[in-house]
Amino acid sequence: MNDSIFPRDERTRTILIVDDERTLVQIVSKMVEGAGYQTLSANSGPQALALLASESVDLVLLDIMMPGVSGYEVCREIKATYPDYLPVIMVTAKRALEDKVSGFEHGADDYVVKPFHSTELLARIKAMLRIKAMHEQHQQMLKRVSAEKSKLKAVFNSTRDGLITLAGDHPPQVSNVNRIVTELFHCKAIELIGLPLDDLIHRCRKTFREGDALATYLRDPNPGDEVCKASTMDQVFEVSRSPVVDAGGVRVGEIISFHEITKSHQLAELRDDVSHMLVHDLKNPLAAILTSLQVVMKSQERQLAPANVELLESAYHSGLRLMGMIGDILDVYRSDASALLITPETFDLVQLILEAIAEQRIFSTEKEITLEFEPLADVDASYRVLADRHKIYRVLTNLIDNAIQFTPRGGIIRVQLDRLADQFQISVIDTGEGIPAEFVSKVFDRFSQAEARIQGKKISTGLGLAFCKLVVEAHHGTISVQSQLGQGSIFRFTLPIPTS
Repeated sequence: MNDSIFPRDERTRTILIVDDERTLVQIVSKMVEGAGYQTLSANSGPQALALLASESVDLVLLDIMMPGVSGYEVCREIKATYPDYLPVIMVTAKRALEDKVSGFEHGADDYVVKPFHSTELLARIKAMLRIKAMHEQHQQMLKRVSAEKSKLKAVFNSTRDGLITLAGDHPPQVSNVNRIVTELFHCKAIELIGLPLDDLIHRCRKTFREGDALATYLRDPNPGDEVCKASTMDQVFEVSRSPVVDAGGVRVGEIISFHEITKSHQLAELRDDVSHMLVHDLKNPLAAILTSLQVVMKSQERQLAPANVELLESAYHSGLRLMGMIGDILDVYRSDASALLITPETFDLVQLILEAIAEQRIFSTEKEITLEFEPLADVDASYRVLADRHKIYRVLTNLIDNAIQFTPRGGIIRVQLDRLADQFQISVIDTGEGIPAEFVSKVFDRFSQAEARIQGKKISTGLGLAFCKLVVEAHHGTISVQSQLGQGSIFRFTLPIPTS
């Protein structure tokens, strides 16, 4: 027989042959060993059980009719003593149907009637060992899964964020919670696991000050990347939701995360309070300085040398610039508490742009930067808008000032005005250093700062651009930026065209 058909790992298997006929044991042993297996032999049930207790056996060939303890009893004892899969093939002369049924009822995995053909017996041995190998692989996989599950459980319970997992759809129910959540809700895990979403929301209402807002957020079927703030008496959390999907991409659950931001929240409040205090303390002295500079320039202009007049004008415009920054900080600060106050009036947008350019020209001239206003395609068209003139003026000066700061000496800044279908679009285009790609999406964030070392300078996105975003959106417009590092930037914002 060509024994190469038998897998290599099966040849190391050990088979226990149990039969009171010694000659038959020798014949079967020789046949099995010829197929590449190792063998052990026993001539009685007790001897077989003793060998099983001391040796490693992979399969048992068991006769039924033996003196003393029958094969049925031995088989039942094997199955009771060895819970791991140990296949038993009964090899017997008993061929009646009831004998076969009795063998299977006592736990036999297969049944071969004497006399048998060696090919059949070896095929049955191979099949049983294949099943045993599959069982062993399955057990190993279960152990690995159990180990990974234990690791995940350890991570789940040791993370600093509170985690709640939901499973099911109609309605979703709490399937697990970690230690942080039990401490947050002042209860045991068993009190939360199994709760429908509505009951969980009810507990959230009692736990957090922002219960209604959190309830709305948790019920939202498509929250996307949005988060919700929730606070207790002494803690502040950022609540987020993440879907759980299976290997096929099907949503099978959800994770609700409670990330504590108490310290950062307190620091933000302190920062705002300090900023507000400093701004108010700076505004009055700065106003006095500007007034004094105006008085000196008007009363002493003829007596002063041209160079000194130029210095005074530079100081005055720098003071105006600083006053604008203070105004930005105040408006951004107020916007956290209430809507930005807008005082609309009708004015000519072209004239406002020219005024903003005139104010900023002193700074562009210092850097030898060309600051220009692109001629209009239709000079006869009306460019009147209904908006807060003072705040739109500050948006323009902020954007132009920002371009001047980050455009190298000798560069070009172009302000462009376009009339679209139902809105005006103002663009400030520079040939500056550009913004790193990873910071482009953050330039309008409040109190954010992105720094990149380019020719020894910093690229900064701070309150000025945050203020611009607040003002433009308060006018129902949009603001955006396009930038490529080393190629310059384009800031655009729109204002609605008033209806007649």
